[in-house]
Order: sequence, then C-alpha cells, then structure tokens
Amino acid sequence: LASHLGGGTHSFTHMQGDLDRQRLLGDRPRMVYESVVDDGLEGIEHQERYERLLRRAKTEDLSEVSGIGCLYQSGVDRLGRPVIVFCGKWFPAHNIDLEKALLYLIYLLDPIVKGDYVIAYFHTLTGSNNYPSLQWLKDVYSILPYKYKKNLKA
Repeated sequence: LASHLGGGTHSFTHMQGDLDRQRLLGDRPRMVYESVVDDGLEGIEHQERYERLLRRAKTEDLSEVSGIGCLYQSGVDRLGRPVIVFCGKWFPAHNIDLEKALLYLIYLLDPIVKGDYVIAYFHTLTGSNNYPSLQWLKDVYSILPYKYKKNLKA
C-alpha cells in the first residue's frame, strides 16, 4: 500500500527524533543521569515550595478570600467524597490578591486531597473580570502536588 501511494519515500514520512524535546533542551541530547538528577532536584524544590505555601496558608489571614464565598466545601456526594464548590461569577480575578487565593485553595484542599474528592465548578454568569490569567492557572497547576490531581474524581 505504501508503495502504491508513494508513501515512505519522502523525508516527512520518517521520524527525525523527538524534535520538541530537542528544542526544549537547546538541541543538546540529555544524558540519562542528568535527567534523574534534575528530576530529583526539581521534585525536592517543588515539595519544599509547596510546604512553604502550606505553612503560610495555615498562618496567614485569608478572610479576604474566604469571605467572598466563591470556594467552599459543600458536603459529601453519595459515595462519601467531599464536594468542593467553585462559583466562577463570584471570583473577582482582577480585584483580588491571587497569591492569597492560592493560599486559600491550599488551606481548604490540603486536608481533603489525601482521599478522593470532587470539585463542582459553576460557570453561569461568569464574565471576563472573573477569569484569572492562563499563566496563573498554569502556575497553580504546577505548584499543587500530584495528590491533588490523582484524587480528584470529578
């Protein structure tokens, strides 16, 4: 079939290696030991950063964020999993300290994420002033440990 369609003879039909990885690494192949060492150090730094944020979340006054009522635990679902509610229209993304918002998220979720949990997001009447930047969302995702992602069920 390939010979009938003329496939297999053009350069684009052959894999040239992982070009994305090469671009990320500056066109330099990464040695296996570098990968293990770098990943280990990144993991330790990541864990230390999260623990610092958790300590701050437990000690700082977060009433500015908690008083808004956009994020709260509502109870449990029929399987007994805690349900966290996030109402987008009540989140004033451009008028709030986003670092305090992150701390409140950690404060609320850290005791819960040890087991399965559910987040219900309500988007009704949410406007552009309720949307945090994509970069902030990426930062939050990268800061939160794996247990947050693993145990989220809906």
